[in-house]
Amino acid sequence: MDRCRWAKTVEQWFDEGMTPDTPAARHAAQCASCVQTLAILEQMREGAQITARREAISNSQFPAFMEGIREGIEAAQAPAWHFNRLWTLSSVAAAALIASASLFAVFTGERGEVEGSVVESYSTDLENADVSSYSTENGTTTVWVTTAEEDLW
Repeated sequence: MDRCRWAKTVEQWFDEGMTPDTPAARHAAQCASCVQTLAILEQMREGAQITARREAISNSQFPAFMEGIREGIEAAQAPAWHFNRLWTLSSVAAAALIASASLFAVFTGERGEVEGSVVESYSTDLENADVSSYSTENGTTTVWVTTAEEDLW
């Protein structure tokens, strides 16, 4: 609901005791927005009065009050700490397992020469494509397939 232009006047009227037969009283009786504003202000006033009537904790009750707070905090923190600790230990164990497996693979593997593939023949199924190759003295072979750019699409 939109705020009425009379809202501040009605709020002042509420704070001053809501005397009848004033322009604010007549307006508030006819405006739905101001009726809603007055209802909210009344709820706030009642809440403040209830809070003001509450008694403070006495000196004899204060140690038990603080002990209850301490117990609540410890109970809330204990499972979370245990859960976090479990995840930390699991993460460290997984990292150690990965590191040891990697080291085992590196240091126990056979060392041999890497052999390349030997190109014995080559061909293509692409239409209008040219295939050629080039071999070096050390046995490296490069194969090229060339075609017109419009044939690629």
